[in-house]
Amino acid sequence: MIDMAELLNVAPGHRILEIGAGTGYNAAVLSQLSGDRGAVTTVDLDPEIAAQARQNLAAASFHRVAVIAGDGWAGTADSISFDRVEVTAGVSDLSPAWVAQLADGGTIVFPFVLPAGMQTVMALRKQGTDLVSTGLTPGAFMRLRGHGGAPPRIRTVGVFDIELSDELVGVANEKIAALMREPPRRLIAPPLGWEVMTLLALFGANISVSKRGRLGLTVGILDPAGSLALVDLSRDSIAGPFSVVVSFGSEAAESRLFDAIERLRTARLENLHVLARPTRLPAPVGDVVVRRAEFTFAFTTKMSG
Repeated sequence: MIDMAELLNVAPGHRILEIGAGTGYNAAVLSQLSGDRGAVTTVDLDPEIAAQARQNLAAASFHRVAVIAGDGWAGTADSISFDRVEVTAGVSDLSPAWVAQLADGGTIVFPFVLPAGMQTVMALRKQGTDLVSTGLTPGAFMRLRGHGGAPPRIRTVGVFDIELSDELVGVANEKIAALMREPPRRLIAPPLGWEVMTLLALFGANISVSKRGRLGLTVGILDPAGSLALVDLSRDSIAGPFSVVVSFGSEAAESRLFDAIERLRTARLENLHVLARPTRLPAPVGDVVVRRAEFTFAFTTKMSG
């Protein structure tokens, strides 16, 4: 939440819309930052959560915070314009209502679900019909519920939860399960932090895998022709930090994954530029273009020159 608040860059007098009330704590922080001349509206789909947040805020004397029980995807029912919009749930698209209610020059901050299931928190500034990035940071939240939630397409394969990018949705579970039953090969890779894992999920990977009941996530490459390679976050050892690649089937996915790791391991999110535009308009251009129902997102990195 601290990183999101920094990206939001709230100033005294700002009017702020928060999607996802939680306990009301974050709305209280935003109210402090916006000061006596500012105002905060927080919306939550769950009436009980909204009621508890309202009670918590009133008990702490945060009277400039309005708590609304409703579907946050719809924004607010009035025509109020907001200087800042903060979404505290993972989303794969932007609500047109949020953007319509965001003042020109205002900033929206939200955890964006990348094609293979990982998330990154993005700050976009509204410039006419476009939204242009001002910062990104690693981060992940529960997925947004309600109309615009687009629940994750998580598959269960044994004890693993798997999410695939769009082009692999037709791959059968049994094909993945059969690959993962093959004897794995484990190889040492350069240490990868959250930034590189996020960039890998955007520029190289097409699958994310987590083991139920355990923390942690691996991303990698699935080749439907018969190979799978996954890499995890850096871990420590006496010899120094390292990551591990686990590979199944042929070496094709393994080779592609190591190529992507080598290309991205020194990259940083600060070098990533994002431009979002309503999907009904001509698509923006980028190294990777993610087209969603309401908005299309173009990602460009300085590595491409």
